[in-house]
Amino acid sequence: MNFLLLIALTSLTVNQLPVGGPGTYSIKDEPLYFSFEAQRSGYLSVVVKASDDNTDLTLTGRGPNTYFLDMSPAVVDIDAGGNTGTEQAVFTIQSPGTYYLIVNPYSALTEEKNFEVLAWFYETGELIETSGMITVAERNINDMENLSGNLNLSEPIQIFIPQNYDASSNLIYVRAEASEDIMLELYSPENPLSYILQSDYDLEGNLGIEELLYYSGKEKPLIVVRPYQITDTTEIFFNVYFETVPEDDKLTLSSNKAVDESFIDPDNNALSYVYSVSIPEDGLSEVNLSSDDADLVLMAFSDDTMYYSDNDFDGNTGHEKLILPGGKYYIVVTNNPNSRQYSDFTIEVLHHQDRDASRTNATTLKLGVRSNGDLSYGNFDFQDYFVFTADQKATYTFEVQGLTGEGDLIMAVEASDGESLLYSDIDNNGDPTNEICTIELDRGQKVYVKIYPYSDYDGVFTDCGYFLIVTME
Repeated sequence: MNFLLLIALTSLTVNQLPVGGPGTYSIKDEPLYFSFEAQRSGYLSVVVKASDDNTDLTLTGRGPNTYFLDMSPAVVDIDAGGNTGTEQAVFTIQSPGTYYLIVNPYSALTEEKNFEVLAWFYETGELIETSGMITVAERNINDMENLSGNLNLSEPIQIFIPQNYDASSNLIYVRAEASEDIMLELYSPENPLSYILQSDYDLEGNLGIEELLYYSGKEKPLIVVRPYQITDTTEIFFNVYFETVPEDDKLTLSSNKAVDESFIDPDNNALSYVYSVSIPEDGLSEVNLSSDDADLVLMAFSDDTMYYSDNDFDGNTGHEKLILPGGKYYIVVTNNPNSRQYSDFTIEVLHHQDRDASRTNATTLKLGVRSNGDLSYGNFDFQDYFVFTADQKATYTFEVQGLTGEGDLIMAVEASDGESLLYSDIDNNGDPTNEICTIELDRGQKVYVKIYPYSDYDGVFTDCGYFLIVTME
């Protein structure tokens, strides 16, 4: 635990967090501390609601051994529900122990203000409610399962976890329909404090309809339904639909190209069209979508990321483009959330070979030896990868310098699994083509260095030749 926090907690009054029912407290200048004694792992949902809408509060969470929010200093200030006096979050309880929550005024208050704290604990294996308004057979969300629920002031959040399906390599669809305006969110079970995706689109002109698409390549996300705003007299009824979405068709590259024509028809329950495609590792592929009928969105899902295009290229609401590195993808064509209508479309995948565009074919870096590279929009050379293996434990510096003085380079240092370790877009020495990263490496440790350009809204960048060098301190 943070040492200063420990001193504060031993010298100030710590309230026991009210779980299962509201507790009323007053606040002015000093923070209020709450403790939660966890007997087992699980998830803790906390709502702080001020009686005066003009009271802006923050909510902070600390664990027994570590910060367990994903931001420092672990402060939640989302003004949930459009109300500056309301904050809410889902905290992960990693193990038994004492956890602390701190309510603090965002700015100094001129007088004492009252607020309520409401909290609920969900055990790891029992996240789906089996009593009251929510009933799920065998505590599982099956394909096309319909969950009925109720949100109100005493319980303004519901958490579900899909369990009875194969989580690997599935595109999943979640839709919520409610009597009032709601938010639909997907959270990672590993870190359920930052949502993976959030829907607050108000689909079809209805404030109570939200939907999300997600590729569950590695984990089964938590599904969270919460109100946009709730008052003492508001009660929200909702349904949640969950299903896995199979591919409608497969795009197979032949001579580095694949083309298909199809349609979407929301009036007949054909809300999207889904393709699967494998992009070779020896370059990048551009996915071009065109339609003259409607405003379309183009998405691609893989194990580790999601690509999204709603840029309306060429001034046409049905024209979209994505640039995809090597890998397996689900490609989804659907309407813009605010425009549901029938559309014929054509989709085209064009593969451009560029061997050093992926970690698989990265160029080897040698200590103190310059390696030259070139990024060219016309030649479809959008990124270059280099690989370096440390001969000894030391601090290494990677520096890229442009040869032309034009363009704007960006440099990233990645681990073998693609995890980002360092990132530089600092325009070193006032030169947009110069970037630098310094990192300590163990003997034999391998890292990848990616060089790519800054591009404008349409994805266009200025061509730039450069050299990259690694030195050791």
